[in-house]
Amino acid sequence: MKSVMFTGDRNLVIDDIPVPQVGPREVMIKTAVSAICGTDLHYYRLSEADRAPGAKFSSGHEPVGVVEKVGEGVTAVAVGDRVVGYHVSGCGKCESCRSRRFKDCKHALDFAMSEKRHGSNAEFIVLPEDQCLPLPEEFSWEDGVVLACNFGTAYGAVKHAFGFPGGTLAIWGMGPVGLCAVLIAKAVGLRVLALDLTEERLALARQIGADEAVNGSQNDISGILGKMTAGKGPDCVIDTSGSPKVHEILVPTVADRGTVVLVGFAGLGAQSSVGPSFWTVLKQVKIVGSWIYEVDEWTEILDFVRRHRIDLSKVITHRTDVDSAKEMFQMADKGRCGKVVFQW
Repeated sequence: MKSVMFTGDRNLVIDDIPVPQVGPREVMIKTAVSAICGTDLHYYRLSEADRAPGAKFSSGHEPVGVVEKVGEGVTAVAVGDRVVGYHVSGCGKCESCRSRRFKDCKHALDFAMSEKRHGSNAEFIVLPEDQCLPLPEEFSWEDGVVLACNFGTAYGAVKHAFGFPGGTLAIWGMGPVGLCAVLIAKAVGLRVLALDLTEERLALARQIGADEAVNGSQNDISGILGKMTAGKGPDCVIDTSGSPKVHEILVPTVADRGTVVLVGFAGLGAQSSVGPSFWTVLKQVKIVGSWIYEVDEWTEILDFVRRHRIDLSKVITHRTDVDSAKEMFQMADKGRCGKVVFQW
């Protein structure tokens, strides 16, 4: 089968590898579309030496497609079902895994797609049946690939931030997750201040409804956001960038008793801390970590998209075949595009 694999130092190969075998309680999915996410760029940028252990695995972690084959004992899905793959797995034995709270498994990072097992940038992918989520016919394949990670991750972050009561939300980073957060926040009536370093992504944020789009390279961003919020600062700041320089100003920027949310792999990959503790204490700021959504939230997320009539395609800027993967990853690496989708 055709597969996109990272070899290190921003290099990749499109190679022909064996189709994975289906074991008991496992499902083979024939890929309809796959995509580029910020987490993929983390692996893409690794040095050749650091990438070596995972270089034999297909990249990607947003599986979307049709069930091609099922293993012994599978009851949750059937051949022909349209599914999205939940990309976080675990040991399969602990209480968290038995409850399908895979990201709570202490060994979840030991099963990461693209690093420890095959990912979604391949013709086929095999997953445990418990990680297969139904994709109703009313949602397109492109909807599915946005929902698989970016939208669900953004949904969890905004939910952690507010519980949707209203207010002003500043979002750092207008990659696919940040753009999805804009869509969600505007759907529930929040005022959104979008921040990024590139004009291309700021333009995207404006197009999909951000109230203000601010170039984060300016001096005194905290002061600028303060002026936009009558001096108090945003009620919440969500960071999808993982930038140490951004982390330094999150607490000074947010309002008193506000919330700072560190999102997804950007938070995991950052080698910095949020502070300073002096202002965290005096301002009584709440700092929250937010990973991907819970499996049990899948139906809730689909209902949210239906109810608010959210056009998920707004975050997609490029659609192409997988043979263009090299050029697309080079472009995404520069941070000047929205979601890139590969059609198989």
